[in-house]
Amino acid sequence: MQVFGADDGSLVGEFLAGQTARGAQAQKEFPRIVGLNPGIDRVAFDIESAIAFAEKWAPASSGIGGEIDVLELGHGGPIHWLKVKDKCRK
Repeated sequence: MQVFGADDGSLVGEFLAGQTARGAQAQKEFPRIVGLNPGIDRVAFDIESAIAFAEKWAPASSGIGGEIDVLELGHGGPIHWLKVKDKCRK
């Protein structure tokens, strides 16, 4: 999985790996939230959670923040939009 535009990947990777104390703590809520939301797109939610983690822990000067689009690029296949900002839908 690649997350572009979030940061250098270190904070996103930290969340996804869940091997640091703050990464593991952030992931504790994931199963509960998924369980409370039947039909949730788990991949999109995982990516959004990783980016939210990066926004929380990045230095203010990093420029990380704001709305995001989430898409999946398959090998030789079409683009699959998992989440699209309202302004991009138009």
